[in-house]
Amino acid sequence: MSGFRISFDKGNSLNKILSCEGRMDIMKVVQKKVLALLLVFSLVLALAPVVAVGAVSEDKDKDSYEVRYAYTMNTYDSTEKMQKFTAWYENETGEYFYPEYFAGFQMLEDGKLAFLVTDDSDTVKNTVKSIVGEDVSFIKVEHSFNELYRAEKELWESNFAKENASLNTSLNLQENVVDVFIDGDELEQEIVSYSESSLFHVQSNDEWERKMQTVPERIKPLTEEELHSEVSITEKQDFMKAITTIHPGATTIFGSVYGTLSFCALDGSGNRIFITHGHDLNIDNEISISGSTVGKVVKRFYRSTTYPLDFSVVKVNSGIKISNQINSTSVRITNNISSDYTLKSYVGATIYLYGSGIGGETSAVLSVHDYDVDMVCIYLNNNNKIGEGDSGAPIYMKSGTNATLLGIDKGITGSIPWGISLELIKKNYELYVYQKNTEY
Repeated sequence: MSGFRISFDKGNSLNKILSCEGRMDIMKVVQKKVLALLLVFSLVLALAPVVAVGAVSEDKDKDSYEVRYAYTMNTYDSTEKMQKFTAWYENETGEYFYPEYFAGFQMLEDGKLAFLVTDDSDTVKNTVKSIVGEDVSFIKVEHSFNELYRAEKELWESNFAKENASLNTSLNLQENVVDVFIDGDELEQEIVSYSESSLFHVQSNDEWERKMQTVPERIKPLTEEELHSEVSITEKQDFMKAITTIHPGATTIFGSVYGTLSFCALDGSGNRIFITHGHDLNIDNEISISGSTVGKVVKRFYRSTTYPLDFSVVKVNSGIKISNQINSTSVRITNNISSDYTLKSYVGATIYLYGSGIGGETSAVLSVHDYDVDMVCIYLNNNNKIGEGDSGAPIYMKSGTNATLLGIDKGITGSIPWGISLELIKKNYELYVYQKNTEY
């Protein structure tokens, strides 16, 4: 495909990607691959944090290890993709010719790569992905890289360039314009043809200096020492595989103990937590979902095999969100039973569970039993489906897409499935159950 050759920015400006600076020869071609690679790395290290598209969710700590690790790994992957793309359009003499749809690269705030394109058709997207692979996004812009390059070239060949000694230019691919910088007194000269064109952004050199001094908030990539710390590479890679949002009812793996998540909540200190069964769980046990660590046990409550008090509190790692939406359903827990007395009024009603043992949602009939003045146990009559793997499943009443939380399934005693009421859990641990359609 046809295209103009790229020139290399002899300066080291953060906001300059490809430029013609001062009176440099704008037709100079980058013929050494190492210069192209330097260009790619400058995009990753200098420009990536500046871009506001695809920002990290507000509930994630930008300084946390998990977020910084994910960002670092994403930038490595993006660098490789940019190298593949530039190499694809390198000819046998080391020159680079880009297709007319290509307008540059843009790094999203999470470190992933977006292609700037003038044509976002499936044909173009499939062409790009056939070169660099999947997991790239596309942003449609007005001007191609070649068009901006030609405009910059023509500017430097014009009388305007000859008459303005302070002229500097830069291809600003992030804003899809040619930045034109001149001294303030020269701004008063006749520059209408440039200032009114969508190809150019004419501004004073003072503005250029101000931009260079502006340091945006950014995610800091991990240093080599941090990347190869005491946490093994395998553990880091496992985190990358973790689900990003925990839903009640998600299948869980606690070492060799299988079970189901119960419900997500905030504790009295505002920490994001989820409640699950406490079988064989100890304080500080790390909890995995789909093979990836998402949090650890901070509290465990139990009486004995006789009494139904058996649940654990898991504090969620940073970078993991939790939701009140039941896994794989449209149902959200938006209310909860306020007392065991109220719970008794629902005896005989149809209730629901979402368990890993049953492989999803199932219905049952509610019954309750008083163990003592402080304990009410939930019985799930007429349901023989519940078994191993369903411990910790949320028990709720459903009305359309909203659900009222009653408690959690604890397991089976004899042939009777039973669980713990929400009120009993709340008596033992200060928490706030979600009552809004929100993910935290």
